[in-house]
Amino acid sequence: MEADTQPEMIRRIILCVDGETQTEKAVNYAINITRAFNAKLTALHVVNPYLKKFADEIYAVGRIEYTRYMENELIKEADNIMNAFRKMADSAGLSYDLKVRYGPPEEEILKEISDSSYDLLVLGAKQNNTLYARISSFNLPGKIFDNLRIPTLFVQ
Repeated sequence: MEADTQPEMIRRIILCVDGETQTEKAVNYAINITRAFNAKLTALHVVNPYLKKFADEIYAVGRIEYTRYMENELIKEADNIMNAFRKMADSAGLSYDLKVRYGPPEEEILKEISDSSYDLLVLGAKQNNTLYARISSFNLPGKIFDNLRIPTLFVQ
């Protein structure tokens, strides 16, 4: 095989975790790929402030309390998601890094990939078989696909 046609080595894998059902399957794929290539795995969770933005629209008594409550709930959710990943990775005997970013997921995932040298992105993807599912879905894979510059595995 010629040198310029040899496959790239997968040394660093980024896995997006969000606590959704399809993500659990993606975690299993990422763990197996990490083992197979003896790679380094980074689990990324993005705290999506979407729900918090409604606090800016509330001009009533309790706005500050609502904002604090939402912030605490988002932090708790991130902790739960990372703890669930940690249990799966620990039970697999895997070494890993955890990262949490804050912002719109499509932007933060692309920033993380741009800021670091990853060789593979693993991401859970929902099947949107119905019109309602397509309309109500956040469709993260579709939002980031055109801007990805590394190989990506979408797991359904």
